[in-house]
Amino acid sequence: MGRRPVDLGSPKQRTVASILLLEAGRPVPMETLIGRVWGQTPPPQARESVYAYVARLRGLLEPGRGRRPRIVKDAAGYRIDVDPDTVDLHRFQRYVAASHAESSAARRHRHLGSALALWRGTALSGLEGAWCDRVRAWLDEEHVAALALFAETKIALGRGEEAVRMLRRAIAARPASETLVAQLIRAQTAGGHQADALRTYAAARTLISRELGSEPGAELRDLYENLLRGTARNPMRVVPGRAG
Repeated sequence: MGRRPVDLGSPKQRTVASILLLEAGRPVPMETLIGRVWGQTPPPQARESVYAYVARLRGLLEPGRGRRPRIVKDAAGYRIDVDPDTVDLHRFQRYVAASHAESSAARRHRHLGSALALWRGTALSGLEGAWCDRVRAWLDEEHVAALALFAETKIALGRGEEAVRMLRRAIAARPASETLVAQLIRAQTAGGHQADALRTYAAARTLISRELGSEPGAELRDLYENLLRGTARNPMRVVPGRAG
């Protein structure tokens, strides 16, 4: 679509565009579009509304389009005819998949850095509905997993302090993310900052107990027990304190 932003219209019209782009190159049946836009209780005119949204999207995307996407319809449904690699989500997934195929930490780091550079704010911002909520939650999980892997590669490359700074920023936005907290504890431990790691665990445990009414999961508990065993062997043993 080039570098010029295109206003895709109303929230429901943007939801239709998002559905088609998420399935880039694959047809989406009309009933699937209706279900994702309106959920279990679509209005009587839902089909006509989809026709109108698609017509407007075509008007926005296709005039003088060059390499712009084109929305086509066949027996299977509507399809957006676009190279998936021009859609940030699909590029993100390609970079993450490439990182999994690499044995070199440096190359994994490069792929994951490219993937994370594509993230700009909250996915599907301003869009509502059960489908949007599910996709947002799934994409946030994908983002967190990539952040954790990126931190892991930084630790492997001896760049633990970078990992700590990055993870602190990420945890500020997701304080209850056990995946990110666990990786921060690993980064702090790898850098010899066991006291900080214990404080990180204590702060996370307090937050999880207060917000979720539960205890940390197995991964965090195992890390904590390993930390205690390690500090018990150290004559200058540290104990968990308040986060600061």
